[in-house]
Amino acid sequence: MCVRRRMIIIFLSALVAVLGGCEAMEDILPFAGAYKINLQINGIVLDECSYVSLNDGIHPFFEESVSADQDVSALIINIKNANDEFIGSRIIYELEQNDLIESNRSGYDIVYKVKSFDDILAPYFLPEDLPQGVYSIILQVMNGRNILQKTEKSFFNLGMVDFKFERINVYLPGITKYVNHVPVDTIVMPEVDIDVSHYANPYIIWYEGKRIIGEGYYNDGAKNIFWKSPKQSCFVNISAEIFPVRNSEKLPGYKKEVSLVVSSISFDIHLISENIPQLLHWYTFEGNLKDLKSVSSDDHNLRLIGNKNSEWIGSDGTYGITTGVNNVLALPKIDFPNDAVKTWQVLFRFKPLNDGNIFSVQFDKSNVSLNLIQKGTVLTLLLKSGDKTISYNVEIKIIPDQISGASAAAPMSFITAGISFSVLSGVISAQFNIIGDSYDSSVMSIALEADVHNEFRIFLGSVSDENISAGAESKSTALWDEFALYYRPPSEILISELKKTDTEQLTDDS
Repeated sequence: MCVRRRMIIIFLSALVAVLGGCEAMEDILPFAGAYKINLQINGIVLDECSYVSLNDGIHPFFEESVSADQDVSALIINIKNANDEFIGSRIIYELEQNDLIESNRSGYDIVYKVKSFDDILAPYFLPEDLPQGVYSIILQVMNGRNILQKTEKSFFNLGMVDFKFERINVYLPGITKYVNHVPVDTIVMPEVDIDVSHYANPYIIWYEGKRIIGEGYYNDGAKNIFWKSPKQSCFVNISAEIFPVRNSEKLPGYKKEVSLVVSSISFDIHLISENIPQLLHWYTFEGNLKDLKSVSSDDHNLRLIGNKNSEWIGSDGTYGITTGVNNVLALPKIDFPNDAVKTWQVLFRFKPLNDGNIFSVQFDKSNVSLNLIQKGTVLTLLLKSGDKTISYNVEIKIIPDQISGASAAAPMSFITAGISFSVLSGVISAQFNIIGDSYDSSVMSIALEADVHNEFRIFLGSVSDENISAGAESKSTALWDEFALYYRPPSEILISELKKTDTEQLTDDS
């Protein structure tokens, strides 16, 4: 009995010694998990995205109601830097019927009186001179001067960088109405839709499920990736996590995902197939510049020339590659004998983006060219030899566009068109036709006397373009979805496409 009493006395003495050695009761009273307290920025909980800009309001909130808890009288917020130093003002939210002891305040405190902690609390903003970097928010649930709970959450201060992750858009090759319905074994382009300050360069990590399938900086092209769908039907989740800086601090980034249905049900997304004997080159721009007519040879691939890289962008459910004055795609040279009559057909699908030269045929060793040019709402097919020119105009249908950086007068949908041209006895002639019920289906011919030699080359875009205004030279002029070159006009292809367009129109009208 004496031994038990002695042990109790020793335990109590030790407890008194520990309590007596503490400088404040707050080091003992707090306990984790009693109150579920969190922070919300732009509708996103801090635990799900730990990035805050100077323009963001930080809203503290209790995840579970504390209105019936008479112990909670106030909530205090402090900011600490990486050196564990408190910075900026201390924010105090306290119930109207309660007051903290005056000695517990300082002249730098910002005090908000609240009716209930179940209401949305007034936002807290970071100090304007706070440098970018990692910081901690200290949340203290108070009962008078006593701390009931202390919670610490880390975040990264973005400074003046504004950042908003809208969604993930998914684009398929070719024209399709089923964006989330992906055929098996298809190259798809997911793309992040974000609103970010122009001087920022966020870091993006792409996932298929939990597997990383790509990463990199936004300005280096990581805003979109090319992903090949599985060879069997299934459901797939593609997600992107975006960090305004590289994730060296292991803080959670902005993350969104999209669910895709991969199906063995196929649908026709291209204008033609490679089985046509007259076909010379065929490019479908499925994440690459390969010639599908000669897949085994890189010699027939499109070659990028100019001082600006082409950009892959999506529109109308499909994706393509941009060309312009400083980013030009060149086809291989085509040779033909002087004493032979030759006719060629190009069939393509494109989307005008800005005024300028969209397509050109340059005849080597001669000052002769064939150009397709956009200016405003007009497409012009132009033959030029020295100071002699002849042209034919087509009015295009114009409605506002949603593509970032594109002209406000760009057409919403892609255009399917055909151009045929031939050389005979010092005369070059050309025909232009836009395929579809929305346009005049008649073919208009132009011809010009010209000294044409025995080879030519086709360019998508133009390395020098006198037809576009100053200040627009850095803009892309067209987005390409498909391009094919034939030895002679395959009239059966054009007729088939017209019938296909008519059928689709009838289906839509019904």
